[in-house]
Amino acid sequence: MRRASVLAITMGTTLTLAVGASAQSGGTYEDIPPTHPFFNAVEALTDAEVLSGCRAETETRQAKFCPNAPINRGQVASGLYNLSGLNGTPVVNAATIEGFTASDLKGLQGERGLTGEQGLRGFPGSTGPAGPEGPIGPDGIQGLIGPDGAIGADGPPGAPGTPGTNGTDGTDGTNGTDGTDGTNGTNGTDGTNGTNGTDGTNGTDGTNGTDGTDGTNGAQGPQGLAGSGSPLIGGSLDLLEATNNEGWLALGHRFAPAASETAAKMFVPADMTITGFSVLVEPLLDDIVIITMTGGATPLTCTVTATEDNCKDLVGSAAFTAGSTLAVKVVRTVVTTAEPIYDMRWSAIATATPAP
Repeated sequence: MRRASVLAITMGTTLTLAVGASAQSGGTYEDIPPTHPFFNAVEALTDAEVLSGCRAETETRQAKFCPNAPINRGQVASGLYNLSGLNGTPVVNAATIEGFTASDLKGLQGERGLTGEQGLRGFPGSTGPAGPEGPIGPDGIQGLIGPDGAIGADGPPGAPGTPGTNGTDGTDGTNGTDGTDGTNGTNGTDGTNGTNGTDGTNGTDGTNGTDGTDGTNGAQGPQGLAGSGSPLIGGSLDLLEATNNEGWLALGHRFAPAASETAAKMFVPADMTITGFSVLVEPLLDDIVIITMTGGATPLTCTVTATEDNCKDLVGSAAFTAGSTLAVKVVRTVVTTAEPIYDMRWSAIATATPAP
């Protein structure tokens, strides 16, 4: 891994991480270009070996950082371990910073803390000779904590010490990632139909009554409102796991795909023709995703490739008859990376077929 070219602490208030050669030549990661708002922060922490990407660099493709992917507890522990210097290579080492003295690196004195409670009185020790009180020396740089020494004999009770400052609160831990939803249970089998009852006997026909006179025609009703055109239909999917290469969608929103067409299909209420089938997939994947609308006279198909995050079928159309079913099937045909699909949306135009 690369190391940052400059890493320094000045006057105890500013931490500067200079971006290495990779940031100056276009960036380390494919999805963090120099125009990205977090470009400098990601490059600096990568050069300092505090963070790493979600996909390694190869001879044929650049590394990826996945800035919108969730971070787990193991990744947090790895970053803090590298930042702390416990791995044997400290990120910050005041003893080797060139151009600064110990007094330059000394932090400003904080405000006086609240007075603490009176401590317990120690056991009286033997009275020793009192020496003259010396002047208070300047604060030195805090050294590493050494091992505990042996317990000495009790000394004479000293004057009450000044209260210590309160320690800062620790930062809250990151929330764990949400668990995935369980799969839907299979539908129960249909019950058997009951036996048909016996037909009743027909009654005798009654005599026809005399025809009544025709009533007068009613007044014509007001003109109805004009139609708004063909409606837009669509649906969306929150998550398709990296281990799930096939699923079914319906109209509306779903968190996870259905396991079968039966669990996702919807009935078409009237004769109609569907056109303009379009799909948007996020994030951009290295996989090929095929989305097919089934149930019509001919299926509508749209393919998302590794270079585009959307596809459109603006030429094809599919006729649906009243009472037929409609569903959308998603298939990942080429799986090159174990990345989930976090957002998928589809839409189409449904035009009612005029009555003959």
